[in-house]
Amino acid sequence: MFEELYRKSFLLDEEEFLALLKKDIYYNGKLFSIEGSLVKILSNGMALVIGDVHGDIKSLKVIFEHMDVEKFLSKDENIIIFLGDYVDRGQYQYETLAFILLLKEKFREQVLLLRGNHEPHIELIPYPHDFPHVLRNRFPSKWDVLYRASFNLFQKLPLASFSSNGIFFVHGGPPISDHRLSSLKNPSLKLIEEVLWSDPREDVLESMPSFRGAGLYFGKNVTERFLKINGLTAIVRGHEPCEGFKLNHNGKVVTIFSRAGPPYWNHSIGYMLLPLSSNLTLEYLKNCLKNIEVSNDDNSTLYESYFQ
Repeated sequence: MFEELYRKSFLLDEEEFLALLKKDIYYNGKLFSIEGSLVKILSNGMALVIGDVHGDIKSLKVIFEHMDVEKFLSKDENIIIFLGDYVDRGQYQYETLAFILLLKEKFREQVLLLRGNHEPHIELIPYPHDFPHVLRNRFPSKWDVLYRASFNLFQKLPLASFSSNGIFFVHGGPPISDHRLSSLKNPSLKLIEEVLWSDPREDVLESMPSFRGAGLYFGKNVTERFLKINGLTAIVRGHEPCEGFKLNHNGKVVTIFSRAGPPYWNHSIGYMLLPLSSNLTLEYLKNCLKNIEVSNDDNSTLYESYFQ
């Protein structure tokens, strides 16, 4: 099944891709409940958490092979959480998005797609945002229709989710100007910017402007206040390139980066595998982080056609 979806993602024509983009994104069932832009995770199984992939379908395939995803998803309570940033920068942007949507279509109740800053709001377009150019090269006669459909899909993706055992999943960071989880049910543009664009810093206690030009740097006090107000244990997020994963604020902020090679030239593919049925200490949470090391030879093999 998994290999079939992987192959199909490379073979979709423009009409098939358009139909996939227009399908309803399902989030209400026995494992998820959505209200506005916030998803409550109801599952008591295991969660496979995947960070930024940025058009790197091959690193995603490596994770799925290591995890034996078909076997993993055969257990009805197990879920996959994607933390956003599916497109831009990578070699296989169209194929990566198609593969993830095909996976969502096949396992609609077990796959949660969160929004990253590269699934942008109209007033928060990242730079570079080369996904439209990728579509134009691949589908010259219909690229604009496909991009509009992709953009409309991105607006429907939830911003964040949380589990009953105290984990907050998001692309960038917590809502800073209003710490309440309920603020994400009908978020302002300011809150959207904060959760999609912000980054943790160790040398900041509260918050300060970010070099990105959007979002904020947030410090330890922001993290602890957000977690305390909402009865949570930790924040799991993506957004920052790193060697698989990194920890901030005494382990209460976990960053996962799930691609390797250019343009970041990192050598570790990160993901997380954690139980949703029991309370987690920060020490246990660290043990849930996984790295797949990619050697220089493997890296060149995975990305040998990157510049072609």
